[in-house]
Amino acid sequence: MKYYNLPILIILLISFISFVKSVNLVSEEVPYLYSIIQKVNATELNIPNIETIICGGSIFGSSCDSNGNLVSLTFSSKTDEVLSWSDFNGFTKLYYLFMSGVSVDQNFVYFPIPSITYLSIHNKQYFEFDKVLPKYDSFYINFQGAANNHMNIKASYLKYVTNLSVFGPTVDIEIDGDQSDNKLYSLFFNPKNIPDISSLSYLRTISFNLLNSFNQSSFANIVTFSQVGFIGMGLLTSNPLNFPTELSNIINPMWKNINNNNNNNNNNNFNIFRFFTQGNWNSPSVYIDLSNNNQTLVSFSLKNAGKKFNINGNFPFSKLPTGTCSSFLVENGNFSTLPDLSIFQRTQLFSLSKSEIGGDLPSVKDTLQKSTFTETVILSDNKLTGSIDESWCSIGLDVSNNLLSGSLPDCYYCYLKDPKYQIRLVGNNFSNYNLTSTCNQEQINVYKLLKLSSSSRVTLIGKNIGTNLDNIVTYPEIKFSTNNLNDSFSGYFSVGSNEYDIIKIRFLVPGINFTVSVAGKPPQIDTIRQGNATFEISGQYYSYDKSVVKVMIGNNDCIVKSATFYQIVCDINYPIADDGNKPFTVMVEDKSTTTYFNLIGTPIPCNNPTCNSNGICNDHTGVCECFKEWTNEDCLIPVHNVTNSTKVPMETGGVVILYGWFGDINRDVSVSFNGVSSIIYSFNSTSISATIGKGFGFVSTTVTQNGITWSGLINPYLQSENGNCNETTKQCTCGSKWTSVGNENCTIPNHYASSSSKVPSNTGGNITISGWFGDVHNYFRFSIDNESMPIISIDSETITVSIPPGFGLMNIEIIQNNITWSGLISPYLQPENGHCNETTKQCTCNSKWTSVDYEICTIPYHYVSSSSKVPSTTGGNISISGFFGSVHKYFQFSFDNEIITIEMIGIDSETITVSIPPGFGLKNIEIIQNNITWSGSIYPYSESTIKCLNNCSGNGNCNSNGECKCNSGFIGLDCLTNDVSESKPPTETKVNPDGTTTIINEDTVYLIYIESIAEIDFNNNQVPNSLINLKSGWKIANTTNSPTGPGSSISTFSQTVNNATIIMTIENIESNNGKEFTFAGNQFTVSKDGFKLSLSVSNWIYKSNLNTLQIQMSSDISTTERDKINNCINIEHTNVETSSNSNNLQNVNYLKISKNGKTLYGRFQDKMLSDGRSTTTITKIISKDDKKVLISLDMPHCNQCLLDPDFSVIINSDFKSSDSCGKENKKSWLIPVAVTVPVVGCALIIAAFMLGKKIRSNKKLLNKIRGK
Repeated sequence: MKYYNLPILIILLISFISFVKSVNLVSEEVPYLYSIIQKVNATELNIPNIETIICGGSIFGSSCDSNGNLVSLTFSSKTDEVLSWSDFNGFTKLYYLFMSGVSVDQNFVYFPIPSITYLSIHNKQYFEFDKVLPKYDSFYINFQGAANNHMNIKASYLKYVTNLSVFGPTVDIEIDGDQSDNKLYSLFFNPKNIPDISSLSYLRTISFNLLNSFNQSSFANIVTFSQVGFIGMGLLTSNPLNFPTELSNIINPMWKNINNNNNNNNNNNFNIFRFFTQGNWNSPSVYIDLSNNNQTLVSFSLKNAGKKFNINGNFPFSKLPTGTCSSFLVENGNFSTLPDLSIFQRTQLFSLSKSEIGGDLPSVKDTLQKSTFTETVILSDNKLTGSIDESWCSIGLDVSNNLLSGSLPDCYYCYLKDPKYQIRLVGNNFSNYNLTSTCNQEQINVYKLLKLSSSSRVTLIGKNIGTNLDNIVTYPEIKFSTNNLNDSFSGYFSVGSNEYDIIKIRFLVPGINFTVSVAGKPPQIDTIRQGNATFEISGQYYSYDKSVVKVMIGNNDCIVKSATFYQIVCDINYPIADDGNKPFTVMVEDKSTTTYFNLIGTPIPCNNPTCNSNGICNDHTGVCECFKEWTNEDCLIPVHNVTNSTKVPMETGGVVILYGWFGDINRDVSVSFNGVSSIIYSFNSTSISATIGKGFGFVSTTVTQNGITWSGLINPYLQSENGNCNETTKQCTCGSKWTSVGNENCTIPNHYASSSSKVPSNTGGNITISGWFGDVHNYFRFSIDNESMPIISIDSETITVSIPPGFGLMNIEIIQNNITWSGLISPYLQPENGHCNETTKQCTCNSKWTSVDYEICTIPYHYVSSSSKVPSTTGGNISISGFFGSVHKYFQFSFDNEIITIEMIGIDSETITVSIPPGFGLKNIEIIQNNITWSGSIYPYSESTIKCLNNCSGNGNCNSNGECKCNSGFIGLDCLTNDVSESKPPTETKVNPDGTTTIINEDTVYLIYIESIAEIDFNNNQVPNSLINLKSGWKIANTTNSPTGPGSSISTFSQTVNNATIIMTIENIESNNGKEFTFAGNQFTVSKDGFKLSLSVSNWIYKSNLNTLQIQMSSDISTTERDKINNCINIEHTNVETSSNSNNLQNVNYLKISKNGKTLYGRFQDKMLSDGRSTTTITKIISKDDKKVLISLDMPHCNQCLLDPDFSVIINSDFKSSDSCGKENKKSWLIPVAVTVPVVGCALIIAAFMLGKKIRSNKKLLNKIRGK
């Protein structure tokens, strides 16, 4: 049991122990102390000189006042002696008493000694409260062993008790009458019902454990908790409870804190509300809204929310209280993703740790970063991915043990040496998680330290200053106490703040120092150093925030490159032309200081100061820096170039205009193409006109003027509209969509097909061929497999054509403009119920479908899996189940070789309903539809009576379900065997790791195992190559106790063959009373030492819809040490007998094997489940001899089949123990028993070997059917 007010007891205990100078216990109280020690055998106090030790404070929970009077006493009882207050009368100052394991009666509680105010009892006796309790500051009582008791306490009985805790029984608090004088402040109990406490105006703390008997409807009374400051719930129920959403309906509570601590301060202005639970909760039906007005919830804790406490995997809270909340914890939950974090904007700390949360960690830029409350977020031990962005910098984020990656922002990276940061980030895959990381003042910065003029409170503002207040030390000392969540901390000077101007600040991690001032002084300029255009200003009262620092030199801005408290570095535009004594101003925020500085300039004149306006004079070098179009020392000569040209026909040539830059000075101009001089017609600053001969492709071009030559390649010839000429090979290449024919250069469409639409294969229709066909379609022809198709329409990109039924890839040929294109297309849709190979044109249908001509996989491949039954004497309507589809052309149904007219038949996709005449036994049916025939047999008749085995041998009565009720002294399925249970030898059953099961009785050993599986055709022949050995392929999956109750163990094995999954489950019955099973409406019992074998075969792929499966099961018998019984006579012959419980079916319902005074009974159910429907199964003996019995169980074609045979071994009355025989060598295997079970996608259940127990009979066997 978890006691949620234990912290209260510890606080009280510590509070009431007086730490005084060591004194001895007053002599008058010593006899009382020794009397109690002796009476209860209090070993913790039974030490030498206890009277001199107990007042020294070394005995936990016991102490004295300064006069030696005992004021607190704690002890445990080791006896059943009943204590009374007369045992304590000698302690005149005793006000705290804690007793464990004692026995006291009701009077002890009601008539304490006057000094007692704090009483704690772990009591062996149980009693109830029947009147008003005396005054106690704290009364704790634990009724040991009273968990099954229920106590009713009237509230008026508690009016003089301040703090009450009742453990053990369930308790109901009865509110009886006016409670205005009730001073109950704190209450703990195990409620059956939560009371209405609206009249208990002083009650501030209420805690309880919720047990299985708790009435959840009483959660409604939580709305009366408006004055309560603490609610604690412990869930000790077997199943999760529904979360008390009534919390959100409390009327205007003054909530401030929710946790599991108790403030025992009896204050009428108490405004703290706490809520704490330990346990797990059900999934709420709606999202929980805690946003009632005027609620202030500082701490909310669900330490073990549970795997069900979500809504479709989502966080179940939609809103939190509108007031502030110091902490909100929902841990050990099960949420797929993080909730909308905006609901936590007024929460100082929240935790969703250990809650399976996945997805990327979001940015909180628009949520928590804007909050002025959220300081700490705990998301540890989840499955979060993504990375941490800078929006988390001002929040103490714990994401340890997640799947985060990427690079940590500087606000985390710079503090990795701090263990507080390490433990919050460990267990992820950050790329820069380096515990030796270092950072500089570019990554961490301090901007200012603000001080309120009338107090010692200061605020530190900076960049990436972290969240650990203890990481920053200052001189003089400032104690930072508040994280303002915006890269600022607040705190107070430890000494008088007016005594200091400059403050030294050090970040312990990563070890960076800063200096700031709180005096608000203007910047002080001590020295200025000029280095060309760079200036270094030294002094103090500057800022590390260069955005608030400005430097002016004369009228020019000096751009600040870096700044500290003592130094500024800035740059002015270079070169400096405006030199001389200039005002030099430094401004930091709104304060400035100005001095004068002799600015040094360094201009060097150029030969041509203007550089002919074609460049700029560099006064540092005295050289003209020409613009890119000009050259020479004075930028006078144009640097000409050709950028492009006009084009002329390649066949004729002509006058081409070269464009580019040629300037206004054009001396000695010449142009040549491929080394051939050209005639120049005209030129200006941007163009030259010159002649060029015929040709095509790129031409080497040279333009010379002013003694400067430009050379390059140009393409002055027109290209074909639909092609391109290779200037190197002089070959013209048409675009991919065009070709040339004769003189038609790149004007003829080079057509092709790229894709086609699709039509049903069984109908054909109009398809659209997509590709490129141009606008010229001379001599057009479209053919498929050399057969012309009618054209519906054609344009430049599509051809619409009608095609006949078919399937697979088709050869097409498109001819136009004397150009032929041919290729393959796939114009037919894939069938819905199968797949066609485009290349081989072979179609494979799903198992329920087939093809006829072009009806590809649309014809149902029908079959029968089961049938219902009608009385054999009357006949009637039966339902034949299977698969018949929705197409029933040419339908014909034959029953017992006689056609039944269609008017007598009802049919849908899974059921045929037909009326049959009276009859019995196996009946042949034939179903023809869509020119497909299915033939098989069914057992459609039920019998009115079920026979018992051997008619109970005259030693019992046969009941209506075919079960023998044996007379006293007889046992067995046929009541043939005398009950020798007192002298019979024991049986041991063992499931082996290879999937076999061994049953040993004396020297006889039975070995049972599944041997093989094979597919069987319509003629009951084994399908070639279908036999698969199963014996050596079993893999054990697990072994567990039965989930339905004690008394059995279950072993599970599996293997996969022919794409089918086979699962075998063996349940070993260990209970002396055996175990009852129900299968297909039959009930049967497997006795102790028997076992039940279940076999499941799923997803078998059949070679025909007429085929079934066959399971082979073997049972072998051997002897261990002796081969003689009954006074060492030779082992007797094995006798095998069979019986049916039906007059009309040649069915083996009972198998009886007798040998060596022991009889093996095998019972085979006449029912099975075919795809969840009950139908008939037939069991036959294939062969038998002294060593093996081979049995087949025929089953229909089905996807899920279930069988349920069982076996039992009975000791005959004339057996003799093998102990009477001498030891002999071991014999070879004697009695193998094999069971062959046909099953398709099935589960086979076999219950075997139950020794000496009466077993319920099977219900009679149903008739065999074939098909689904």
